[in-house]
Amino acid sequence: MKLHAPMLALLLTGVIAAVGLMGCGGGGSGSPAQQPISGEVYVGQKLSPGLDMGVNTSEGKTDWVTDRNGYMECRYPEGQQWGAVFITVGTPVGPGEHRQTRDYSQFQFLVLELKGGAGGERVAVGVKTDTDLDNGEEPKHLADNLSTDWATIRIPLSELVRKPYYPADRFKRLYVVCELVFEPTFPAEVVYFRNIRFEP
Repeated sequence: MKLHAPMLALLLTGVIAAVGLMGCGGGGSGSPAQQPISGEVYVGQKLSPGLDMGVNTSEGKTDWVTDRNGYMECRYPEGQQWGAVFITVGTPVGPGEHRQTRDYSQFQFLVLELKGGAGGERVAVGVKTDTDLDNGEEPKHLADNLSTDWATIRIPLSELVRKPYYPADRFKRLYVVCELVFEPTFPAEVVYFRNIRFEP
């Protein structure tokens, strides 16, 4: 997947108020990376302190994610080559700008809960370092055939490694601590997520 638009340059617009309600934004650790206090990313109704959230698509649509006070609703729109929801350390910034990071290398799993609006939906889940290119080529886990019931997805961090460009030590400097990516072949669909955390 080639992300030619500035995928990380936009904050949520339709969701920016929701992000504010979630009590996130700003802060975070700078470089060099620092250990997070816990592995919680988005648990309950709030992002963990110092984290923020953004959304975009190939056509620059940013109004398709809604805060449902305990979970997020993603209504991926038609006619897009890609779409993404991304949780970042600090405010999302564009390519070439300083990106804050955190060290999650003490953990072994990225865990989140997903469900679909009608059943059968799919979404790719990944992370990014501050130096990963915004080209969509980072390793991702495909969560497919979602049901309408919440399911816990437990992703070994080792699955998000691919040498030589995405080595095992990449978790020491995460900028995007979790991303949900809708790939070019994905149809318009509704996916919900909640309770994102890293676990030992």
